[in-house]
Amino acid sequence: MTMKYYLVRCDYNASAWNELLAQGKIDSETRLDPVTKLAERLGGRFGSLNTDDGPIIAKWVPFGSTDLLAVVQFEDDRNARAFSIAISAEPGVKNVEMTPMLHFHEAVDAINAAGATRNSYAAPGRGAYGD
Repeated sequence: MTMKYYLVRCDYNASAWNELLAQGKIDSETRLDPVTKLAERLGGRFGSLNTDDGPIIAKWVPFGSTDLLAVVQFEDDRNARAFSIAISAEPGVKNVEMTPMLHFHEAVDAINAAGATRNSYAAPGRGAYGD
């Protein structure tokens, strides 16, 4: 079965950040292990990027309004949603958003399909309805 990709955006609340800071020094494996195992129990996996230094799990901490970004793969929307619900249920999590993504080649196919059928649809504002 082909795996689907999902972009995950997650935000912690102040209590979660305070707990992490109170732990002193933390390591990335300790932080990644529980969420990686959660994805695996639901038939998923985190995406990874291959570099000269080996694979890097596709999870980032960006600057801006989102605390964590990740790319995860699941076989179906049900398990992806279960992953999202399990994370959302944690008291330190303020928000979780999961956005299904198309591989670039699939997106190009979608653009081509839209181009081939574009003239069969006319929305208001195009002059098709007398406006």
